[in-house]
Amino acid sequence: HIAQGSLGAANADAAAMFELARRARKPALLAQALNRRAMVEIRQGNSRDGAVTAADAVKAAQAARQPALEAIGLYRLAEAQFRLRLNEKAAKTAAQAAKLFKSQGDVAGQGRALWAMAAARSGQGHAQEAARVLDKAVALARQCGDLYGLGNALNLQTFNEPDIAKSLRLLQQSLAAFGAAGYAERQGVIMHNLGLAYFKL
Repeated sequence: HIAQGSLGAANADAAAMFELARRARKPALLAQALNRRAMVEIRQGNSRDGAVTAADAVKAAQAARQPALEAIGLYRLAEAQFRLRLNEKAAKTAAQAAKLFKSQGDVAGQGRALWAMAAARSGQGHAQEAARVLDKAVALARQCGDLYGLGNALNLQTFNEPDIAKSLRLLQQSLAAFGAAGYAERQGVIMHNLGLAYFKL
């Protein structure tokens, strides 16, 4: 539902997941449900609630002793934080997530967490550091075939790119990656960014 841009349906599913997890009284299920709810809240533009939900997901994952779920929670929290412009916190949270993903052998997760770290560093004006981290995120996404992660990383590479022609190529690649992944919602974001790039040109 999120990929298709049907956020109302995604929210209903997340609520149903949470209710099932609450009844089961199992921290691992609760962490999973909260991670999904956090993603929905962030996509709805409600990053403040998303940050609270993601922090609760991290606590539930820690209680369940599930580092894989904890990594996802930290990644969600980092995204919420950088969207709230809490960039230093976001960078540190993303670094924790990347480390946990790496320890679990989750290459896609590691790449996505590095994308969040790069977004935070970009928000702080640290363009060179963001570029270095993004290069690694792109490489990891390509390595494991994570098209969603690749689309995000390629899009973010344009944020500090002064060459409009290069930005347009990156955005076209990002659009293709999201299209192949079936993410209509992210394709809409890239179309918007392409429009801005052509307007600037």
